[in-house]
Amino acid sequence: MGHDAGSVRAHLERAHVSVSSLCIAAAVAPTTALRWIARLTEAGLFERRPDPFDRRRAFMSLTESGLDVMRRYVAMARTLGLPII
Repeated sequence: MGHDAGSVRAHLERAHVSVSSLCIAAAVAPTTALRWIARLTEAGLFERRPDPFDRRRAFMSLTESGLDVMRRYVAMARTLGLPII
């Protein structure tokens, strides 16, 4: 996910985040961010929920599996002394 993965992680750990906010946090073209979101959703790491008040909007959140993967990634990076952005 590149250098802005930490920003995306911080957003996702707060429960649910709009798709547009994830695209902005990723600091890449929206089509690229949407492709990442689709892949991570298909892999069972993200869950997409419709906004109950605005059908045009959707929220993303980490699944339990996604949260576990993210925690293991952060722990491994810390163990190796790598920066966590």
